[in-house]
This record gives sequence, C-alpha cells and structure tokens, in this order.
Amino acid sequence: MDYITKNTKIYNIVSVIAMIVSAWIGAVAVNMFILPGNMISGGFTGLAILLNTVSTSLGFPISISLIYLLLNIPAVILCYRSISPRFIILSLINVVASSFFIKIVNLPPLFTDPILLVVFGGVLSGLSTIIALKVDGSTGGTDFVALYFSNRHGRAVWREVFIFNACMII
Repeated sequence: MDYITKNTKIYNIVSVIAMIVSAWIGAVAVNMFILPGNMISGGFTGLAILLNTVSTSLGFPISISLIYLLLNIPAVILCYRSISPRFIILSLINVVASSFFIKIVNLPPLFTDPILLVVFGGVLSGLSTIIALKVDGSTGGTDFVALYFSNRHGRAVWREVFIFNACMII
C-alpha cells in the first residue's frame, strides 16, 4: 500500500476506482435497502429522497438521481476554491457516479423486515462513505458544506449538519 500512495499516478487511478465503487455501494444501499424500507438517509441523498417523495405526491415526480445531482452542483461551486481541487474532483466523480448508479441499479430488496433493511442500508451507506474518505474524497452533499464553513470561517459545523439530518429524518 505504501508504494501506491507514493506513486501519484497509481494513487489517483486507485482513488478514482474507489470513488466509483463507493458510488455503486451507496446506490445499492439506496435502491435495495433505504427505498424499499420507505426510509430516508441523511445528507443530500436523504434530501433528494424526501424531495422526490414530495414531488411525486404533488403529481410531478422528479427522479432522486436528478435531485441529488442538482443539489450537489451549487455545493461544488461554493466549495471549489476553499477545498483542495483533488478533493472536489474525486467527490464530483462520486456524486456523478452515484447519480448514475441510483438511476440504473435496479436490484430487488433482500429483506422485507424493516430492521434488516435499516441495518444493511446503514452499513452499506457507511461503507460507501468510508471508502470515499479513505482516498481523500467524499460522497458530496453536506460534507462539502461543512468543510466549506470549516475552511472559510474556522469553525466546525458538524453539529449543525447532524441537527439538519435529524430534523430531515424526523
């Protein structure tokens, strides 16, 4: 592993592959566990699911993948200069790939038990995030906003992100 991190080209290739794998795992979590359990997750993914539910109930459904992509574009623009370009590019790869995979991954749920759906959905979502963070990227969304405020204003806003997620889920 030491050789990979020292060789920039190989590390960048491994990082891009990791971001795509992370996006696929996140999409599987959404489509196989979160949506079948009629749940929402935290962050921009959960907000996209919530907005999709609202738009569908109002009679003009907007796809989760499109909403997710549209929510992340302003965050990327806002953060581009205050966070490293490599972080932004890797995160953008994850966001675009996640949006694509959420649209095309159509796997049936493995369980009908809501507890199992919650547990497996949470574990896969967490794994997706860990893979992205391990190569110095993110899954986008509220990570961008929190890092922007941290870098720009010198204070962490993770508590506010947590409160936002809790309110959204409630």
